[in-house]
Amino acid sequence: MINKLFMGVALAAAAPVAAQTAEPANGAGLFGAREAVQQMDLSPDGTKVVYVAPGPGAGSLAYVADLAKGTQQIAAGSKGNPERLNWCRFKSDTRLICHASGQINDAGLLVPFSRLSAVDIDSKNVKPLGQR
Repeated sequence: MINKLFMGVALAAAAPVAAQTAEPANGAGLFGAREAVQQMDLSPDGTKVVYVAPGPGAGSLAYVADLAKGTQQIAAGSKGNPERLNWCRFKSDTRLICHASGQINDAGLLVPFSRLSAVDIDSKNVKPLGQR
């Protein structure tokens, strides 16, 4: 049953995203579209899912879908340059932990980085986690 719920949410949410990200003669047209859903997690109470999907351009967005209400909202996102949103997981029914990573060019040297952040499911109250 849960697998069907996951698939239903993923397919319903991914269809508009996939249509927006397809580019005819470049980008997705040449190299293929990005995965419609990159990661998914179920809330502790089982009423919500969070998933990461392609956003505008190279960006990624974390959506929280309420299975009971049939609604979804954006909880977090990244622009894709230099950071990329990798995953978000539920810490509680109303709070997420999200991981972003990327690399920057520092005087010709590529320096990788990764960050954990906590955020409310309504995209408010963002707090960095770990060392600066």
